Amino acid sequence: MKTHNPNAHAQPYLTPGALTEYIKRKFDNDPHLQQVHVVGEISNYRPRATHQYFSLKDERAVINVVMFKSAFSKVKFKLEDGMKVRAIGRVSVFEKSGQYQLYIDHLEPDGIGSLYLAFEQIKEKFLKAGLFDLPKKPIPKYPQNIAVITSESGSVIHDIRTTLYRRNPLVQYHLFPTKVQGDDAPDLIIEQFKNIEKQTERYDLVILARGGGSIEDLWAFNNESLAMAIINCSLPVITSIGHETDTTLADLVSDCRAATPTAAAEIATTPLNDILLQLSNAAYHLTSTLHHQISQYNQKLQHIQQHPLFTQRDQLLAPYLQRLDMANERLSISSQLRYQNEVTKLEQYRYRLQSQSMQQMMQQSGIRLKQYCQLMDTTFNNIIKLKTQKMTGLKQIITAYDPNQYLQRGYAMVLSEGQVVTSIQQVAQEQRLNIQLKDGYLDVEVKSILSQDEK
Repeated sequence: MKTHNPNAHAQPYLTPGALTEYIKRKFDNDPHLQQVHVVGEISNYRPRATHQYFSLKDERAVINVVMFKSAFSKVKFKLEDGMKVRAIGRVSVFEKSGQYQLYIDHLEPDGIGSLYLAFEQIKEKFLKAGLFDLPKKPIPKYPQNIAVITSESGSVIHDIRTTLYRRNPLVQYHLFPTKVQGDDAPDLIIEQFKNIEKQTERYDLVILARGGGSIEDLWAFNNESLAMAIINCSLPVITSIGHETDTTLADLVSDCRAATPTAAAEIATTPLNDILLQLSNAAYHLTSTLHHQISQYNQKLQHIQQHPLFTQRDQLLAPYLQRLDMANERLSISSQLRYQNEVTKLEQYRYRLQSQSMQQMMQQSGIRLKQYCQLMDTTFNNIIKLKTQKMTGLKQIITAYDPNQYLQRGYAMVLSEGQVVTSIQQVAQEQRLNIQLKDGYLDVEVKSILSQDEK
């Protein structure tokens, strides 16, 4: 009977590390695994600051994926679990875990361009944030100075300059040169927006423009930070990026989008000839309005001058003036009578003095004369005060009977052909009358006449 000797013809045993290293070398040396094209769904994706680790799967298998930072930085769209993608990379083994992995160099959506998908994702993000619904700043109709952000070479700035000069040579512009294509273009454009913001008092609006191109050429204008710079700009922004069929994020958030740089310059300016025509029309309208107003005021003045208060002033005031004259006359007569009475009394006193002794008579006369003088002064002062009060009363009566005072208190004066109407006997039906109020006239027609008893 033979026995088994485990040491006979012994083969060397491999360590896990050696075996994994051997397998890795096989993977790395297989030309079919150095560039593979794989399509699958993203799984277990969690964004990281540097390299990205996730899986690609289908209904049969799952492959671990590694995408280094340098490759991932070129991906324009946002990765999501369940998204179907096309990946190009190499297959190798991660020795520490003994697992094979797909190291991706290029990644794009399956069935749609990566840039287009990225654009749609950004649009959706801005739409949910309500950034497309923000109120647009109005474009000034008569700008004086325009800030233009574009390349300093090429046809764009030439078209804008030519159009501005053709439409209105008085409008000035200032070029803020920048790159309009490439990875560093958004930061350069944002920097120019910051420069404009430092001197907004100098400019009325901003034009951001570039020529046409592919979606790759225009991609700088789909930058989120650039879009926010346009939204936050304190001046209105007109964009003209690409052709009419090209729409970028910058176009969607700007205050106005133009199809071409020439159209942007046309939107930004009003032709000088149109402005001159508007000024001429405004001057004509203003002159006509002033002439019309002056004519109306002249008519009102003539109408006021024909009022009875001016044309028949003496006739209206005659009764009050006559009463004033009569009062003055009565005052004069009364003063004379009082004076004569006092003179008579003095004569009587003098006669009495003559019948007495001279000394006694002189003493008594002096005393009486002094008393009478005081009495006369008091009497005359009282008379003058009384007459003054009467004069004041008459003046108040005259003022109270002044037609203008009645008008101010809400009364009205009825006139027929310039004559004051005081009775219904002076009026007939369908007769036209003028009613004067404190601030104007009413032209009325008599519909009916009622006496005081019929009221």
